[in-house]
Amino acid sequence: MQTTSSFYQRPLALGIELGSTRIKCILIDASGKVLSTGIFQWENRFENNYWIYSLEEAMQGISASYLAMKHDFDKNVGFALEKIEYIGVSAMMHGFLALDNQNRLLAPFRTWRNNNAEDAARLLSNVFGFHVPARWSCAHLYQAARQHETFVPNIAHLLTLSAYVNMKLCGTLGIGRDDASGMFPLDENGHYDAAMEQKEDALLKQEGYHLTMEEILPQIYPVAESVGSLTAEGASLLDPEGDLLPGSLLCPPEGDAATGMISTNTIQVGSGNISVGTSIFGSFITDKKKLPRRDEVDIVATPEGLKATMIHCNNCTSGIDACAKLVKETLALFGAERSDDDIYDILFKAAYRNDGNNGALLAYNYLSGENITQVKDGALLLASSERSNLSISNLMVTEFFSTFASFALGVDLLAKDGIVPKEIIVHGGLFKTPKVAQSFLASILDKQISLNPSASEGGAWGMALLGLYLAYAKRYSLSEFLAEVPFKDVSLLIEEPSQGLHDRFLSFQKMYLACLTGEKAIGEGMVHSCSKN
Repeated sequence: MQTTSSFYQRPLALGIELGSTRIKCILIDASGKVLSTGIFQWENRFENNYWIYSLEEAMQGISASYLAMKHDFDKNVGFALEKIEYIGVSAMMHGFLALDNQNRLLAPFRTWRNNNAEDAARLLSNVFGFHVPARWSCAHLYQAARQHETFVPNIAHLLTLSAYVNMKLCGTLGIGRDDASGMFPLDENGHYDAAMEQKEDALLKQEGYHLTMEEILPQIYPVAESVGSLTAEGASLLDPEGDLLPGSLLCPPEGDAATGMISTNTIQVGSGNISVGTSIFGSFITDKKKLPRRDEVDIVATPEGLKATMIHCNNCTSGIDACAKLVKETLALFGAERSDDDIYDILFKAAYRNDGNNGALLAYNYLSGENITQVKDGALLLASSERSNLSISNLMVTEFFSTFASFALGVDLLAKDGIVPKEIIVHGGLFKTPKVAQSFLASILDKQISLNPSASEGGAWGMALLGLYLAYAKRYSLSEFLAEVPFKDVSLLIEEPSQGLHDRFLSFQKMYLACLTGEKAIGEGMVHSCSKN
């Protein structure tokens, strides 16, 4: 067993991430070194025409992942974890989470995956003169008001999932700048845009509601400022076994865009990162004062308040995940077992063995609707023709092309606006198998792609670093802290694009766009048929 002093250096920081498919806790020490982790698997559900998550399950998952992390720590150092100096909470951005004046949930938490607020988003965009995505909280609120949902008059607070969990831990209704920028547009000073707040207030009043955005949006906290301390109730929520002491300082809760920026050290102008998971989004930091309004491009903020352009696609790994699930079920039918990691590793490596043109196969990874291509209702789709060659290797190449196809369209739009990042760093579980997904993405985008070896730790690690920054904030800016502490001796893994693979993707993309009408018809037809049944 390692001694306590050699195992870690205080202060300790805990990062909690509520992602699309898992809730993860990571404990780090003063150097940013990961000491222990804990994971709880969960999934969204489609109920009453909304993609939702259960907040009861969220709380259970936080406790379960914390306990797994704590027991891992206990095993390494030989005593119970009692004191954590800093805590940070991250979760998927956007969506609709409304509370009354007693902080009671008024409707199930509606996630970023819902496209039901498209009409409200379009109206707000026109009134604001600023692109508001259908995922954003202000669009969901206005849509609920336009539909006169019964709970709307009782709304006292509008939160994100990270801000809600933060409230449960410390009692404060606060939020970080990046997460706030996915709720409502910010001004040049990093505050909610007051003129736009008044415009939405007027629209809500036209629907008969006297809600004001200034009152219901959470307070924005600077990245170097704590939002509060862990309460006794919060400590019990995290650690029902009773070892954890209250008093930990909580940093401003943030969205997954912020933790992507932090975990890849891409918060400087000219840098960019891509986060790959159930959805995919890229954040590219810019100092351009004026950008053309595009419905495919979101304008958000870094934790420090710099402007970031974001390309967000609702769908990413669903097609690849479906292939892996089928392989696992097929193996079970034959009495064989392989771990999930083995299955993904083998399938990924099979993508290198193909006949040069991905077999002329076509695939769409749309488990839900997709904003970039204006698909309202998605359908996972694999198509072949008489000139196709359906094989495992060709299938996997096609699925990789499909996984990044919509995102590539958004990156092309940014390039037209002069936003071409000097460096792109990726992160997410898709990159656990060395080189494969990274090399495909480099060739698809025709850009050099870098990978941080610690990238698989993801947003939980990034959020732990934001918590740890509170200990360094008097000495360093956030950029200086990242360069001097967690990234001081990090060497990136770099993949260059392949011209041949890029050309094959362009051929796939041409067919992908030509057949979008069919994808839209199948998705809408399946949803319509299911609703009748």
